[in-house]
Amino acid sequence: MEKRMVEIKGVRIGEGMPKICVPLTDTTIEGLLKSADAVVESGLADLVEWRLDWFLAAKESSLLPEAARRLRSRLGDLPLLATIRTACEGGELSLPPEEYRKLNLWLAESGLVDLIDIQVFSPGCEEKTAGWIEELQKAGAKVIGSWHCFEETPPQESMEWRLHEIQKRGADICKMAVMPKHPADVFRLLRATRQANEYLDRPLVTMSMSGLGAASRLTGEYTGSALTFGTLGTASAPGQIPAGELKQLLTALHEKRKLVLIGFMGSGKSTQGAALAEGLGCPLYDTDQMIEEVEGMSVQELFVRKGEPYFRQQEANVLKKLTKLRGLAVISTGGGMAVSEDNHPPMRELGLVVCLNIQKEEVMRRLKGDKSRPLLAGANPEEKIEELLKFRAPFYEKAADVMLFL
Repeated sequence: MEKRMVEIKGVRIGEGMPKICVPLTDTTIEGLLKSADAVVESGLADLVEWRLDWFLAAKESSLLPEAARRLRSRLGDLPLLATIRTACEGGELSLPPEEYRKLNLWLAESGLVDLIDIQVFSPGCEEKTAGWIEELQKAGAKVIGSWHCFEETPPQESMEWRLHEIQKRGADICKMAVMPKHPADVFRLLRATRQANEYLDRPLVTMSMSGLGAASRLTGEYTGSALTFGTLGTASAPGQIPAGELKQLLTALHEKRKLVLIGFMGSGKSTQGAALAEGLGCPLYDTDQMIEEVEGMSVQELFVRKGEPYFRQQEANVLKKLTKLRGLAVISTGGGMAVSEDNHPPMRELGLVVCLNIQKEEVMRRLKGDKSRPLLAGANPEEKIEELLKFRAPFYEKAADVMLFL
């Protein structure tokens, strides 16, 4: 099916790599303009989102015309997306439907914004949004029709239905964000995105929120999600990734086509690796599992029978084999692989090296009762975690191209 791409000020949404949108959440004109200057100077954004609900919630509504004019002037040719996210969909403002409509219409008629985000399924608005979307388009704005669910990730069929309904209402871009509680929720969102991309005739944007859903923000080129949100300050939604790191990751997936995940035990390398592989539609290579298959025993048993030095040598051997890989792939490494600096060059030869960071308290929470970690065997596991984290942190930092805090 031929898709309708959305082009605004030379930015082609729905073509090539996902475009990076940086949100502005400032509550004063001075803060807003300072943030806008930082975005322009960074060169990282393809477009900017102005979260007006933050600004309006700070009782700055009388300053809206001045703020819009000055912001438009500062952004130059960067496309501007205006979003009033109401409290019912996780925003900062409670608005009656008619006031919500009038504010968005003023923005469209002002000519100061290029896109407007409309909540398609908000209570009291569902029957009206098709008319609102048409009204905004006639006023000269492109429209993103959106739906946010902060409670859960619905069944796949339900998510696909939402995206299809948003298209039926006439939005130029269909957007959906959901909250995961388990890795399976992230996989379901990625599958729903790929499926919807097969039959929607316009760009779509999806995301699985929170750190657990990070993969959904990175794999859009392969799932069909055309836009992703990265921060240069306060995040406007859970799980947003700093724009600089986001740019590196998207570019690496486009060019290098491989990600190498490193980090401490329990940091989520296996979980995020599986989600990334699902979203990219590519193989996942888990170095611990590869060693277990060759040795015919678990990592824990291997430590006991043959010792840590032998295991580390097997890690190096597996890494050397993986450097011969061709095509898109995700590689999840063991927590100690990056400690050997001899492993750093083959990691970088293989792909972009991404370190998933984690704090001691979170390690303890995730690994509570886990008896499969040989390095945590015995008394005082908390003390051992603290020592290992302190020792390994410089090696992770040295090995990594990108450090992610999820």
